[in-house]
Amino acid sequence: MFVRPEQVAALVAGHAEIARARVIASREGEMDVMTVQIEANGGDADAFSGSVAEVLKLKGRIEIVAPGSLPNDGKVIEDQRSYD
Repeated sequence: MFVRPEQVAALVAGHAEIARARVIASREGEMDVMTVQIEANGGDADAFSGSVAEVLKLKGRIEIVAPGSLPNDGKVIEDQRSYD
């Protein structure tokens, strides 16, 4: 799983209703899982799924979150995986 910040920026730029987005990499059992959290003023996960697949080149969950709810820490990609 490899996503560059430029790809996340392109996803946001491609939709006027998206304010910010964040890609979270996590583990479920033996599998890596990608979740794309999108702060949006309208739209639903289905509305963005094509762009997520095309721009990020990965499949994953899409979660629409309320505007202002993503952390304002400058990160657009967060790796929560642990292999312990």
